[in-house]
Amino acid sequence: MNVTKPDLFTRQFFFINGLFILVYSNIAFFFLYPLYLESLGGSKALIGWAMGALPASTVIVRPLMPALIRKIGIHKTLQAGLITIFIASLGYHMVEKLSWTLFAVRILHGLGFSAFVAASFTAVTYIIPGQRRAEAFGYIGAILLGCIAAAPILGEQLITGFGYPALFHSAAATAFFSMILVVTIRQKKNSADDPKNHTGILSVLYKKNLWLVLASTLIFVNANATLLTFVALFGKEQGFSGPVYYGKIAIIAILIRLFGAKLMDRHGKKRFAKYSFLLLGAGLILFTEAASDLFYYGSIILYGAGLGCLYPALNALAVDQADENERAAVMSLFTGVFDAGFMFGAVLSGTLADFFSLKTTFLVIGFSVFLGAFTITRSALKEKVFSA
Repeated sequence: MNVTKPDLFTRQFFFINGLFILVYSNIAFFFLYPLYLESLGGSKALIGWAMGALPASTVIVRPLMPALIRKIGIHKTLQAGLITIFIASLGYHMVEKLSWTLFAVRILHGLGFSAFVAASFTAVTYIIPGQRRAEAFGYIGAILLGCIAAAPILGEQLITGFGYPALFHSAAATAFFSMILVVTIRQKKNSADDPKNHTGILSVLYKKNLWLVLASTLIFVNANATLLTFVALFGKEQGFSGPVYYGKIAIIAILIRLFGAKLMDRHGKKRFAKYSFLLLGAGLILFTEAASDLFYYGSIILYGAGLGCLYPALNALAVDQADENERAAVMSLFTGVFDAGFMFGAVLSGTLADFFSLKTTFLVIGFSVFLGAFTITRSALKEKVFSA
């Protein structure tokens, strides 16, 4: 019997993805910030701490976000977050030396990003139908990854042609347009807009299965943060463009998310996640010898395949562990773990690189990714699978 799929491509879905494009482009421009900090004389450890300051601030305040959403609603939380991101983006022009101003701007940027992510991903869980959850997160993940890959490549050209101020101006422009978009466009209200329909974060802390998803996610994001933070510097050492390398990874991952994520709804997200961890770890290990064409392209294929599957699989699995009124709390925890992974990835990899080398750092983090496959395999997660 043919079952009609519920509509995914609604006006609200396009609106939220428009915001994702602008905000994640803003964040991705600053993946080149380590180059600027190095030009100011910063060590790799200091660069790691500076890059980790943004996600650290998001981790600290993320548990407060469900309460904020309950108090003022999703739309106003989005507005507050985007206004803060815009102010912080302008603040990067004030950083002309390695001082407290650098960390103040990064922390402010993180506070705004935390509010945006908590509100936007909570809204997504209400906008998308359950039968198409992995497919929807596949599309969203493709958009986010496209921004993460494209913005640094564009930023590299801006820096070469016009210097670092052009990079900061471009980031501020994306923040400005996202702020204007969410302030001026009114969205159709649904149950997600009612603050009373959201429970606090304490209500989901007892969920063992959710913590297994979060642990796996931390392993995944820690690895990706390591690559994103230092791919530009490692590429410079080895004689290739780091942003272009990651751009090639992104193409593979985007194609998988666009055309393959829907298979997870039918065949199981847990199965896809388990094997994707193995691919991701192997790709990062091969990256240590990326000066060789064989290892360069081998790492791109393996890492891209793992990256393409893991984001939609883990995101959908997290939502599967939640009741409807728990989604704001679950998504705050899930996205908070994402931020924690970027914080630990930047700080840990920067510290390891200072003591050893970037090559050794990528090797160690690559082997650690295999723990994600073990965690997923040993778990008994709730999983919604739709065969129709």
